[in-house]
Amino acid sequence: MLKFLQKCFKDQMNSTTRRTKLKEMIPSSGKHLTTGPELTRHIRTRTHSVLQLTPIPTH
Repeated sequence: MLKFLQKCFKDQMNSTTRRTKLKEMIPSSGKHLTTGPELTRHIRTRTHSVLQLTPIPTH
């Protein structure tokens, strides 16, 4: 989806304001969740909070 937005709205997507807003909306954008368990936990915790979901316990 982000690639589509970047392709269709190249000028707008390159503005600092848009990049900041996208980073706020999608903090994991541009990062690989497989590179570190801490980032994955952080993103999952935030997602559960934003969507008001009950986290599934992990072992």
